[in-house]
Amino acid sequence: MGEVSFLVSSAGRRGELVRILREVAEAAGGGSVYAVDRSRYTAAGWLADGLDLVPSVSDAGFVDALLEVCERRGVTHLVPTIDPELPVLAAARGRFAEIGTTVWVSSPEAVAIAQDKRQTHRWLREAGLPCVEQRDLDDVDEAWLHTPRLAKPAGGSSAVGQVVVRGVADLAGLDPTLDYVVEELARGEEHTVDVLVDREGRCRCAVPRLRLETRAGEVSKGRTVRHDALEALAVEVAEALPGAYGVLNVQVFLDAAGAMNVIEINARFGGGFPLSWAAGAQLPLWLVQEGAGMVPTARLDWLPDQVMLRYDAAVHLDWRS
Repeated sequence: MGEVSFLVSSAGRRGELVRILREVAEAAGGGSVYAVDRSRYTAAGWLADGLDLVPSVSDAGFVDALLEVCERRGVTHLVPTIDPELPVLAAARGRFAEIGTTVWVSSPEAVAIAQDKRQTHRWLREAGLPCVEQRDLDDVDEAWLHTPRLAKPAGGSSAVGQVVVRGVADLAGLDPTLDYVVEELARGEEHTVDVLVDREGRCRCAVPRLRLETRAGEVSKGRTVRHDALEALAVEVAEALPGAYGVLNVQVFLDAAGAMNVIEINARFGGGFPLSWAAGAQLPLWLVQEGAGMVPTARLDWLPDQVMLRYDAAVHLDWRS
C-alpha cells in the first residue's frame, strides 16, 4: 500500500479524530493528517500536520478550495465532519476522484434522506423500519398533545432548536424561520450505533454506544454495549440506505421491553466515534485497506462495556509568529 494522507474538513474541535487518523496512517505504512477550516482558531487544525484555510461550505468556492488543498497535499482520503458539507461533497465525489482523492461520503440520495428529518421518517416508514410517530406543525392538535412531544427543525443537527412541547401554546413559541416537525418522545435509552458500510453497500460492523450524558447535542459520556437486536437493526438500516458508504451512525431508542425506534441517521463520523475506536473497532483503517484493493485485516471485533468520559483540553499557541 502506498502512503496515505487524510484531510479532515471543518476540523473545528475534532482533535480526537485527527489523532485516530494519525494512528490509521501509521498502521497503513505511514502518512499525514491535514486539516482545513474557515478559521485559524481551530484546535484540531493545529493538532494536524498542516492547516489550510478555506471558505465556508456555503461559499461557491468551497469545493475548488478543497480540491486545491487535496492536490497540493497529496490527499488520498477526504473526511467530512459536519452535516452541511455532505450534500456538497457527495455531488462532487467525481471531481475529487479525478485527482486521486476518495471522499468518505455516501450518495447524494442517502445524504438527502439522512439530513432531512422529514425525509428520514418517510423513508423509515416506507422501509418498514421502527420509528416514532411524526407530524408536521399543521397536523398537530391539542388532542395529540395530551402527552409531551418533541419539536425539532427538519434540517437541524446537534439538538439545536429542539423543544419539548407540552401544549399548543408551546408551538406558538417556536422559531418561525425553522421548518419544524413534531414527534412523539421515544421511550427508553438512546444508543448511537456506529456502522461501517463497504463499497458494495454491505454493513461490515455495528458498534452500539449507550449515551450516558450529552453536551451541546454530542455525547460526553458513553459506554459500548452488546445487543444483538440493536446491532441487527442498525445493519438493516445501513444496508437499506441507498448508496451508503463509509462510517455512519444510526440513533436508536431501546426500551426495557426491547422495543426499538430509529430517530435519526447521520451520514458521517459521529462525535462519539472515538469510543468505538477505543473499544477496538478499526473502521477507518478497514476503509483505507479496502480502498487500496487489499483484503482488509483491520479489526472489526470490539469490546463491550468500554466507557468514554470526556473532558476539556486546550491547545496553546504563540500567535506572535
